[in-house]
Amino acid sequence: MILILAWVPILGALAVLFSPASALERIRKIALVSAAVPFALTLWFLARFNPAAPGFQFLVRIPWLPDLGIAYQAGFDGINLTLCLLHALVSFAGAFVAVSVKERTKEYLFYYLLLTGALYGVFTCLDLFFIYLFYEMTLIPLYPMIGIWGSKNKEYGAMKLTIFITGGAVLALLGLLILYTQAGVKSFDLITLREYLISSPLAFRDQKTIAGLLLVGFGVIASLWPLHSWSPIGYAVAPTSVSMLHAGVLKKMGPYLMLRTALALVPAGTLAWSGWLAVLGGIGIAYAGYAAAKQKDLKFMVG
Repeated sequence: MILILAWVPILGALAVLFSPASALERIRKIALVSAAVPFALTLWFLARFNPAAPGFQFLVRIPWLPDLGIAYQAGFDGINLTLCLLHALVSFAGAFVAVSVKERTKEYLFYYLLLTGALYGVFTCLDLFFIYLFYEMTLIPLYPMIGIWGSKNKEYGAMKLTIFITGGAVLALLGLLILYTQAGVKSFDLITLREYLISSPLAFRDQKTIAGLLLVGFGVIASLWPLHSWSPIGYAVAPTSVSMLHAGVLKKMGPYLMLRTALALVPAGTLAWSGWLAVLGGIGIAYAGYAAAKQKDLKFMVG
C-alpha cells in the first residue's frame, strides 16, 4: 500500500493529461482526489506506525533488475514518515490553490501532480536507484511550472534553478556510483548497503570523497551557502502552490538525502566534512537573515 503514495498522484497526472481541456471541473476533481488519497493514507500509516520498533516498517519490495541489485523498495521509519506527513499536508493544501489557476489549468495540474508524486517517491523509496530517479523527476515539472506560470523574471528563475539543481544532482550521482562500485555488493538497496558497510566500512579516503560529493550534490537543493543563489529567485517567481511545495517540502529533500546516504553509508567521511558544513551553515543563516532584513518584496524575504 505504501507504493500508492507516489503512484496515485502520478496516475492522477496521467488522467489529467488525457482529459479534454474543456472538462475543467473533472480535471480539478481528479487533482483534488489525487492529493487527498495520499494525505489520508499517510494519516493511516501514522496511526499504525510503531515508534518503539527498530528498522523500517510497511516494507514492500518488487525486484526489477536483480543482476544490478535494483529493486523498487519502499518503507517507513520515523524520519521519512514525518516528512511524508509534512508533504501530505502541504501538497493537499497546495492542491486547492493549484486548482484555482486560470491559465492552462490542465497542464498546470498535470505538472503539480507529477511533482507531488515524485516527492512521495523520494521520501518512501529505500533503493538508491529509485530515490535518485524520483529526485530527478522533481525537476521535470519545476522548470515549466516556474517558467510558464511564474511572475517577473520567471524564465531566469526557472533556468537558474534547473542549472543549479541539475549540477548538484550530477555530483550526487557520481558519489552514488563510486559508492556502488567500491562497496562491491552489487546492490542499491539502502538497508543491505548499510548493514554491509557497518561491518565492512570503506577506506577513509573513499568515504571522504563519496561524502563530499553527496553533501555538496544534495546540499544544493538545501541551499547550502554559497550554492544558494538559485533559491531566493526560485521562491519569488514561482506560482503560489509551487512556492508552498518549494518552501515546505522540496528544501527538506537535501538534508533528508544527506542523512540517508552520506551519514548512513559513509559516516567517517561525513564526520570529516562536518566542520565545514557547520561553518557554511552558519554563514548561510547569518547571510540569509541580513538579506531578508533588507528585502522589501515579501516573496524575496521568504526566499
